[in-house]
Formats: sequence, structure tokens, C-alpha cells
Amino acid sequence: MKLPAILSILIIIFTTGIGTASEADYGIFQSGESHSLPLESQGLFTEGWNEDLPYVAGATYAWECYAFPFSPGSRYSLSRIEFTGGGIAGPARIEIRSDSGAGFPDGEILGSGSFSMVTEVGWQGADLDSPVAIVEGVDYFIIYETVLDSYAALADPDDAPPGSTFETIPHYFSSNCVNWEGPYTVLLWMAKFYADENVAASVVSWGAAKARYR
Repeated sequence: MKLPAILSILIIIFTTGIGTASEADYGIFQSGESHSLPLESQGLFTEGWNEDLPYVAGATYAWECYAFPFSPGSRYSLSRIEFTGGGIAGPARIEIRSDSGAGFPDGEILGSGSFSMVTEVGWQGADLDSPVAIVEGVDYFIIYETVLDSYAALADPDDAPPGSTFETIPHYFSSNCVNWEGPYTVLLWMAKFYADENVAASVVSWGAAKARYR
């Protein structure tokens, strides 16, 4: 995938893993370490982003809020969202919003949930206050208000088993979850989405989303 030309942000210098830089690249402090995930997830897993890859343990959040375009692979009631995280404990919050069509995550809040991040690294997330009925092919945004300087939910394809597949996920970042910078389309974000009932779902293809947000 060709990296976008972003003059206001340093391009990642690829060494080991995802890269190493002294400043925040694309809203993330980078590191080259990769590790497996010791914590088990909860609920009925339905689809995800790069969920089978090892994560980059040293990459940390340089901003408080991150947003990701999301198009479900099937119709189901979304009840829980998880990202990999840890390193620093603190309150975190996850939302799903409608896509207003403005190109930024400023749509209506459809559901939200809060959780307390723990220092142990693994899958961590929130049950939504009420399940949200989402529809295959409809565009949404996932908002993640995370713990500053905690480990970012980034996958490391270099340490993945042979034959593994991975996807870049567009993202935005913000200091207040209102004024957003982005989108950027170079990082391998990790997330899991859960349903509140046994609904079959196919893994979503992000080709259309990546083309839209390039």
C-alpha cells in the first residue's frame, strides 16, 4: 500500500516491527517491539480488525481520542467493542456513531460504554449501555477515548505467522473528541466486535473503506 504524503507529520522510519520515531507519528508514539496477547476476550466474537496478529507493545497513544470508520460485515446487535491495551491504568470510553457524510466522526452517538483499563496488556473494552442494531454495508464511526500514553492497539505484521493477512484501518485523532485530525491510512489497528446474540457474521473487507479515506 502506498503511504500518503502527509507534510505535517513525520513519516515512520521502518526498522523493526512497525517503526521507531522520537515524535508522535500519526498520533502514535512508535516502537518496534511485538508481543502476544495473554488476556482472553469476553462475549460472542463477530468480526474484527487484525485480531489474530501480534501487537506492537511499545507503541503508545499520543492523543486522548481516536476515531475509526466502521462498516459491519453483517447485520447484528453490537454489544461490546474491544481494543488491545494496557501499560497504564485509567478510565476509557468507546462509542459508535452514525456517519454524517461530512468526512469526520461528528455523527449521532448511537451507543457507548465505559471501562477501566488495567495495566496488564491484552484485549480490553466496554459493553455498550444498550446493544446497537448495525447493518451490513452501512458506514459508522467508532470513537475510542483512551488512556494517554497507554499501549496503542496496533498489530505487527512482521512477527505474524506465514500466510497471515492484515489490513490498514483509517483513523483520526483529537485531544477533545470534537476537533479531529485525519484521516490517516497507514496503521494496522486491532479491534474486536461482539454481538449480544448468536448471529452469523462475515469478516468485513476494508478495501472500500480504505479507498474512500485515502
